[in-house]
Order: sequence, then C-alpha cells, then structure tokens
Amino acid sequence: MKRLKLLLPAIALVTVFAMAPAANSAVVVKGSGARWRPKVTTINAGVKVTWKAVSGSHTVTAYKGAWSKNTSIPQGTKTSFTFKKAGTYNVFCSIHAGMEMKLRVKK
Repeated sequence: MKRLKLLLPAIALVTVFAMAPAANSAVVVKGSGARWRPKVTTINAGVKVTWKAVSGSHTVTAYKGAWSKNTSIPQGTKTSFTFKKAGTYNVFCSIHAGMEMKLRVKK
C-alpha cells in the first residue's frame, strides 16, 4: 500500500506533462550543429514557427513537398512559416544528414 501511495503522485505528474497543451503562440526552433531543437513540437493551427540558424548554415525543407518551404538560412538568420492546416510535418536540413524534426499541428 505504501508503494502505491508513492507511485500515484509520480503517475499524476507524468500524466500532466504528457497532456501539455499545444503551443498557441509563436514557436522558435534553433538549428545548431546538426540538430534542430526542439526535435519534436506540437502547436495549434495558425501558429507561426521560426527557425533560427544559431550555428552554421541550414535549410528548412519539407519532406515530399508537404508544405511550401525550402529555404536556406545562413548562420545568424531566420525564416518563418505559419502552419494553418492540421497534420504532422517532417522537416529536414539538406546540408546536414540526419538533421530532422517533426511538427504536429492540431486544429
């Protein structure tokens, strides 16, 4: 019974974080080295996402033309896109193999 009492608060805490709401305001994704941060993010439709090239140059490229963005961003610059349609969008950098991220857009 004592274990259950200790376990319940931990389960509740995990549930709260797992059910965190989607972002309602602008989101910034940072490109540094060969990584996007955050790697996965959930936003609401209509939210603007900005990619910033913190170190090195990158591209913001959509897989299979899922959205109309294929932009080169030199170090120190940024580019933005507003996702109006719900869905999952996979993004990669064509310069750095394996530099990928996922955007989940909710209605």
